[in-house]
Parts: sequence; C-alpha cells; structure tokens
Amino acid sequence: MEERSQSVSGRPLGRYLLLRKLSAGGMGEVHLATLQSARGVARLFAIKMLLPTVSGRQDVVDMFVTEAKIASLMAHQNVCQVFELGIEDKELFMCMEFLDGIPLLSMLHKHTTSERTPLRVVLGCMEQAAAGLCYAHKLRGEDGKPLSVVHRDISPSNLFLTRDGILKVLDFGIAKATTREHQTHTGHRKGKTAYMSPEQIKCQPLDSRSDIFSLGVVLYELLTNTVLFDHSNDYEATLDITMRPIPRLRDSLPDINPLLDEVVTKCLSREVDQRYQTAEELRQALQQVQEQSGGLVSTSELARYVTAHHHDALLDRTGLFREQEGSTTIEPLPEAVVSEALPTSVTVDLVTPLSGRLG
Repeated sequence: MEERSQSVSGRPLGRYLLLRKLSAGGMGEVHLATLQSARGVARLFAIKMLLPTVSGRQDVVDMFVTEAKIASLMAHQNVCQVFELGIEDKELFMCMEFLDGIPLLSMLHKHTTSERTPLRVVLGCMEQAAAGLCYAHKLRGEDGKPLSVVHRDISPSNLFLTRDGILKVLDFGIAKATTREHQTHTGHRKGKTAYMSPEQIKCQPLDSRSDIFSLGVVLYELLTNTVLFDHSNDYEATLDITMRPIPRLRDSLPDINPLLDEVVTKCLSREVDQRYQTAEELRQALQQVQEQSGGLVSTSELARYVTAHHHDALLDRTGLFREQEGSTTIEPLPEAVVSEALPTSVTVDLVTPLSGRLG
C-alpha cells in the first residue's frame, strides 16, 4: 500500500495521467488526474482507487461498483458526478469530477464552540445537501421505475463544499436501491454509527427519511460545533440515538431562531412519520429560516466563505500542468466496453452511460 502511494503520481492510468494523491481512507485513495485530448487540451478529474489490501475482497469491490452504478445515473449539481468505472492492469478505478473545496468536516475542525461556522453558511450548505438528496431519492432507472435510493452514510465527510459555493453529496458506496444488484438485506448495518437513524441502528427497513435524520445530525453539529451522539464509542452512540433523550438545539443555543430549532427537532424525531417526509420539505423549511435570517443564501456567499476561511485547502493550480512536462504523453485511445469479466485494460469513455456498460 505504501509503495503504491509513493509511486503512483506521475504515472499513466489508461488515458489518464495521475498528478498527485488528494486523500486516502481505510479502503481507497483519491488522486488528482488529467485527461489529455488529441489537441493537448487537459482537464482535471479525480481518480478513486481501491487499496491493494482490500482490492481482493468481493464485498469491497461490490460496494465500489455499486457506487459507480448508482452515481453514474445521476446528473445534478449537488451530487458528485461519476464518469467511468475502469480497469487497468487488473486495478479497478473510478473517474469522478474533480471537486476543489472542503468537506464539511473541515468546518467542524476549523471553528470552535465560541466561534462557530456562520449561520447563513450552514443554512446554505444544508439546503443544497437536501436538494441533492431529494434528487437522489427520486432517481429512476432506465426502465422509468423509481430506484428508491437511500444514501445511508450522510455525514460531514460525505458533504463537500466547492470553492464555487456548490455543495456536493459524495460517496454512494453503501447506498440502498431497489435494483437487484444494489439491494442490501435487512440485518446488515452499514454506515457511521453516530450519524445513523434509529431504524438504521436497529437494522430495520429504510427509506429516504433515514437520510433526513442523518442530515439533521449534521445540521445540529455544524450549528453548535459539537458532536450530537458519541463518536468514540458505537455502543454509547447506539444508546444515544435509540433510547436517551435527544438534546434540543435551543438547549445549546438559547438565542437560536425558534423555527430553526423546530427544523432540527423534526429531522431528529425517532418516529419516521414525525420527520420531514421528503428532502424537498426539509429544503423548503431551510429556505424559510434563511428568509428570516437575511434572505436566501447564494452560491457566491458560500464561495466567499470558502476562500476567506479555507484558502489553504484549495488547489494551487499554478504550474500544475507545467510540472508534468517530460512525463509520459497520454495519447487518445479507441472507446472500449467495460465487461463483467473485468478485462486487463479498459479505456475511458466519458460519453456512454456507465449503467449501459456494466450490465
């Protein structure tokens, strides 16, 4: 794992040239890459790859393919776009749009309880997150039937604010959908415990309202800059979510807008029928709070926040392509089809929908 991380930058991967590692987690890593056309036009992408330590596990591969299949069907400004699932020398990778900005987790790290993230920034981010989830929840397959997508892993690390002020929902790797190959059976719990809904904790059937509970947890934490449920102990978090009284927002922020307190409380109801029934209802409620707090939040307002408070996290594009001079030239290749047999090498096709090539 360490050897690949050190040597991967600067090498070709299909038609891509990997430039640098952006992030790494327990199962995979993301690299900045460029795709060079016949006329030398370069465009930035993000390449997600499984770590060698887990690439042989079928369950991990299935999650990776599921993420690509579901996300490839989506085309919405508040959902990270996936262009391609590919294989190169038996190495599975996913091509996604490159996002320059910060995960909302960075807001929790940047600010303190005495100097919290600006209210309007939180409201603007959460409204866009609700819009992205609303789109995903309503997604239909190629046969026109609803897929009933449930993300199941909404958390500050899977919500990303770009330098342009656009909030993106990331990582549908453990999403639940009604298509046969996407189904996760009741009794198998996946996700980050501290952001799970009560029904997810209990391994009960889920629908889109589970994501609304999770988004409510994120909303509470961004507003207070404190954790809502215990992050250090899954057992304690389980008790917090399913049995113990859930704190009201006004208990931590006595001067908070009463409407916002009601919004958070409704999201965090243990009874699914008492929550917002759709992400669109939540989005509209957040807009109402914005209107009482200075008007609707614009993307330019969010962009100014990112630039002012998280400038060090943004990509410095100066000389980004010049530093690759002398590297291997990536020539355009013919289109190829990704087969179920996972061939040794497959080229990148940014036009044909992925769902039509994976079966």
